[in-house]
Amino acid sequence: MPSKKHHHIWTQEYETQNGQPRQLYYVRFQDWKQAPPHFPCGDNLRLALKERDRRFGQNAQRFDFDREQQEHERKHLAFAK
Repeated sequence: MPSKKHHHIWTQEYETQNGQPRQLYYVRFQDWKQAPPHFPCGDNLRLALKERDRRFGQNAQRFDFDREQQEHERKHLAFAK
């Protein structure tokens, strides 16, 4: 669900097995290639806002988010083998 106060910040709210409420933040926007990337930012709103600003800066410099994702997956697959 999108945050009403903060643009491009989405939240996921749920309860843990112990019944404790939990809220996770995600940054979602349309990048320069018209793709809709989204990035998990944890449970701290202040850090999510900083991550949003960092990702917007990367987008302004035409950073390739798809390539970053492919490198991340390749690295984790190499450790899984």
